[in-house]
Amino acid sequence: MIRDYQLLINKFESTNPNALRIAEVVSIAIRVEPELLRMARLTLVPEANAGDEADLWFSPLVQTRNMLGFVFYPEITKILRQRLASHVELLNDAWYEVFRKVHGSISPALFVEEEITWRALKDSNDPEIENLLRRILAAMVQEQGQNGVSHWVLRALPNLPDSIHQLQITQMLDLGASLRFGDADAFLSIQESATSAPTPDWISLFVPSNLGRVKIGVRFINAGIEFGDLDSMEGAETLEVPATNPL
Repeated sequence: MIRDYQLLINKFESTNPNALRIAEVVSIAIRVEPELLRMARLTLVPEANAGDEADLWFSPLVQTRNMLGFVFYPEITKILRQRLASHVELLNDAWYEVFRKVHGSISPALFVEEEITWRALKDSNDPEIENLLRRILAAMVQEQGQNGVSHWVLRALPNLPDSIHQLQITQMLDLGASLRFGDADAFLSIQESATSAPTPDWISLFVPSNLGRVKIGVRFINAGIEFGDLDSMEGAETLEVPATNPL
């Protein structure tokens, strides 16, 4: 069943416009904690009350919630951010008066993610967006293994505003992180693009040196070629392939 998220927002706004305005203010957040929700209401939606906070917390706009906070449905977040972006003064007040005060001491990665979101909503051509992404790219190059920055990139990029995905630096981050995790589709995309253009030198920075190789069986059958477990395939030849996921 495909939900009409715009209709859901319209219905919620008709019964509780103050709660929806709070939702717009906090839509920049990765997760909305009670402290952030309270600060947003008191600072930017003073006409609202604690009941409006509760209505939003338990509203159908929320996908998951626990005692630490809640997360909107991704489709709801996108719509709320678009609404917030149409009110430039409120957007900037949300960042300077709420997020920088409440989230200034959270995980640097999460704070950068929220800053990139705010800047993209304010001005998709803001040069500081690319500067922030380049710092993330540099950190990912320097890290060892798949943890940390690479994991953050694969989680965070889909949640950033659409304008961010058009940047070349964003595409480099996405492909680089996928290569770090041995994503087979990432390796295939490189092979396909290599037929029409030279492979960029920077790709070698992200191909894991410890990816390893796996031996599989391959043999001809009447219908074509069969691949599988080497030990269980009679008459199979041995083929070594990179240990991507999937192979």
